[in-house]
Amino acid sequence: MNTHKFFSRFRKLIVLLELIVRFAMSSGTDVAMHTADITLMRSDPSLVADTIDISRRTYSKIKQNLFWAFIYNLIGIPLAAMGLLSPVIAGAAMAFSSVSVVMNALMLSKWRPSSKR
Repeated sequence: MNTHKFFSRFRKLIVLLELIVRFAMSSGTDVAMHTADITLMRSDPSLVADTIDISRRTYSKIKQNLFWAFIYNLIGIPLAAMGLLSPVIAGAAMAFSSVSVVMNALMLSKWRPSSKR
């Protein structure tokens, strides 16, 4: 096997290893709970799907908040540097930005497990 194929397969192996998430249940052994990435507090395997769902939604909210923070800074910093944005308006915009991030994150509180929908 040549070096290129070896490193290509090695990279694929690393990607596959990163995809593995270990779950444990609180009724399991201490070793299982300590080595798991996620510990379910109830012994219900159907909670794994709910855990994956809420983690995807949380990741999506993080990306949305980072996007809007980036847009705010992309617009606000040059305007402030050129003197086109008064400090009062910049402060109000920063407060609005913080409130909008919190409100967007609070949308996750409306999430319900699929078993309770």
